[in-house]
Amino acid sequence: MQSLLGIVPLAPYRCLIVDPSLPEWLPELLVEDLRVGEATATLRFWREADGSSSFEVLAKRGTLRIIRQPPAESRHAGPGERLRDLIQTVVA
Repeated sequence: MQSLLGIVPLAPYRCLIVDPSLPEWLPELLVEDLRVGEATATLRFWREADGSSSFEVLAKRGTLRIIRQPPAESRHAGPGERLRDLIQTVVA
């Protein structure tokens, strides 16, 4: 699940990084009460018609920033994609 959703918890920074990539056989996934440090969050992930994946925060308790960002080890994510994802997270 961690790989499919691209979840990287950074509890000391009160941050959760996500970069979902759901396969065709898994069109939607709900993660309830995911704990990161002292905070918890409920997240909904889904696959778009074009094959991309999205997410939304349904509930959050405590201080936790949830950021969409490809992981540092990603070979396909360039600076443009990283910047776009960061902007979408801040604007949302």
